[in-house]
Amino acid sequence: MLTRRRIAGVLLAGTLLVVSTLVGGVAPASAVDPAFPSHWPKYRLLERATGNLYLDVSNSGPANAAVQLWFGNNSDAQLWIWETASEGGDYLHPGYNRNLCLDFDGERGWGVPMEVNNCNGSASQRWHFAPAWGGGHQLATHSDYVICVDVPGSNFSAGQRLQLWGCNGTGAQSWTVYAG
Repeated sequence: MLTRRRIAGVLLAGTLLVVSTLVGGVAPASAVDPAFPSHWPKYRLLERATGNLYLDVSNSGPANAAVQLWFGNNSDAQLWIWETASEGGDYLHPGYNRNLCLDFDGERGWGVPMEVNNCNGSASQRWHFAPAWGGGHQLATHSDYVICVDVPGSNFSAGQRLQLWGCNGTGAQSWTVYAG
């Protein structure tokens, strides 16, 4: 027989699960989009400065969803699948949707926010992944390798939206790469 305390505990746990899912704390159950060829490399990118937060698509969102830092949760919003671009560089797709690509919002430049968008072959969706000066790897725009994915102001907190910034070899642009 359920006691009032046990019922209250079950209700509280369910409420917390719903609330944390809505704010991005718990990843929804998902599977890698079956449209991905199995031979494409799959990676997770962990920022190196604190080693606590991953490159993540906010709430596994659709086109225009923010790319942010978030706690590791093994969701496909933190799995990035590399596709070699015939034009040079690589497309990075979030694991849950082959039709989305890592992109930036607007003109290429300092402070431009990162997001995912519908893949269209544009230069803003082609990336170069190379060793960073201070260790780890940096993710630079393929067109010139001088602008990188960056953590604004080195603010390593969950939910921090990422941006473009001049490649500078700091911890704000250094990623540890794990096979997905």
